[in-house]
Amino acid sequence: MADIILIAGPCSAESRKQFLSTAEEATRAGAGMLRAGLWKPRTSPYSFDGVGEKGLAWLAEAQRLTGLPVATEVATPDHLRLCIDAGIRCVWLGARTTANPFMVQLIANAISECSQKDITVLVKNPVNPDVAAWHGAIQRLQKTGAKRIIAVHRGFSQATAEMRNKQLRNEPIWSLPLRLKRLMPDIELICDPSHIAGDAALVPVIAQQALDLNFDGLMVEVHCSPEQALSDARQQLSPAQFRQMLASLHRPEHNDTDDAALQACRNEIDEIDSAIWKLILERKRVAKEIGNIKRKSRKSVYQQQRFEQLLNNRLQWAQEHNLPKDVVVRIIEALHEIAIAEQL
Repeated sequence: MADIILIAGPCSAESRKQFLSTAEEATRAGAGMLRAGLWKPRTSPYSFDGVGEKGLAWLAEAQRLTGLPVATEVATPDHLRLCIDAGIRCVWLGARTTANPFMVQLIANAISECSQKDITVLVKNPVNPDVAAWHGAIQRLQKTGAKRIIAVHRGFSQATAEMRNKQLRNEPIWSLPLRLKRLMPDIELICDPSHIAGDAALVPVIAQQALDLNFDGLMVEVHCSPEQALSDARQQLSPAQFRQMLASLHRPEHNDTDDAALQACRNEIDEIDSAIWKLILERKRVAKEIGNIKRKSRKSVYQQQRFEQLLNNRLQWAQEHNLPKDVVVRIIEALHEIAIAEQL
């Protein structure tokens, strides 16, 4: 896996022995960068929230021993300055920080004011599925002169019952990081399969899906003794599991223009899409006629009962045909939006 960005290490640096042991094993397995949290944002004040500043010496020592850069999360400008002073030149912004433009700007200001510009900043997606917030955070950091900025997809909070995937900790919603890539074609985009999966057994599955979608790399939680981890124990791989996962992963070939069978299927898709768009135009025409009828009979444009009927019929159909409900809801809402616009 030499052609991808590969970051590995524990959720938290818990002790010097634990982190150095994990760092050495991850390096031997093939990691190109190490990771460990020192300041952990926790919902409960009674949860382990990291060792803090004293762990910086362990990270710096790991850099010297392995020759690899070590990344840690920064949530305030003070965190960033402490990292720079300790010789740590790779940091990441967590999902909660990315969602706060005020804090992102304060950290960006601290980077701009720093004499060191050889800084790599990894930016995790915000907790909620908000590509604009993710995009804006990266833009703020790009203005600082930092050497390298990498977007990290770690999944989104499961906001609705329709979206919720019972197997996963966070919903990947793959279309959103791909949308970010369209907005920023030159940005390096990697996946954090550990936080999406929430279960060590599912991490390799999510990792392969990311590679299938042409992600530039992976950021994986690896712990020398996952069962004893003070945070995220369930989703961390042991060094042996990490090595096994890397051996099982493959980087797909993304240049498929010379595949005749694939091109034939794409031509068929184009014909189907053309028919769909024609039907949408026909639906739009009928919606306009409905609008004229409603105006003459003084009926309201929006009919809640009719919309619910359409939606429920399609959701039942989606279940029968094994289609994701949230996608069907978005399609129905988009078609309804076109119809409402025509009737108005």
